[in-house]
Amino acid sequence: MLFRSACGRTEAGELGRVGFGESTPELGAGLVDDGVLLRTTASIERSIVGAYQRIIDEGLVATAGSTHPELGDQTGLVELLLAHHESAATTLDGLTTEAGGEPWPCGNPRFDAVFIGAAITRSLEGQPATDATPAIDPSDDVARDMLNLVSTLELLSAATCQAMVPQVSNPAHRVALMTIGARSARQAAHVALVINPGG
Repeated sequence: MLFRSACGRTEAGELGRVGFGESTPELGAGLVDDGVLLRTTASIERSIVGAYQRIIDEGLVATAGSTHPELGDQTGLVELLLAHHESAATTLDGLTTEAGGEPWPCGNPRFDAVFIGAAITRSLEGQPATDATPAIDPSDDVARDMLNLVSTLELLSAATCQAMVPQVSNPAHRVALMTIGARSARQAAHVALVINPGG
């Protein structure tokens, strides 16, 4: 015996509507051009700057952690990386203006709130239990976690620049993105070797 499900039909007809209300508004088409892409990349660079500044200000890599006691104070390394990302953001601001866009002089608020802020706060304070999840204790090695975050952010900078290269139309903008991304990739490799010497 063969049964057919009503859900298997190809034509379901019009969907029903419950109650009265306004129709869904039509959103205008978003504009994505070189200026928008460069401004977005600059905001990510500034988010990285903000994360590194917090790591420095709070002394989160000033003493070696228990996982890598031989590392010692890595504040100088983070300061060096911060300077690179500040310079990259300034360069990208200039290119944004050149492309007819308006620079965004801040970090990326969504990225800061959802990723960077959450990662640092969870490492320092843990996470209280909710009705759906158990509590998470603070990190047993904040310095290790912060160096891993630095490594991740360097890789993110490199990957972001690489992703933007084929999307921008001006060859000079592509060159600038490749230059920033290549430096971030080298820095990511350096941080990886600091964390795991000889790796």
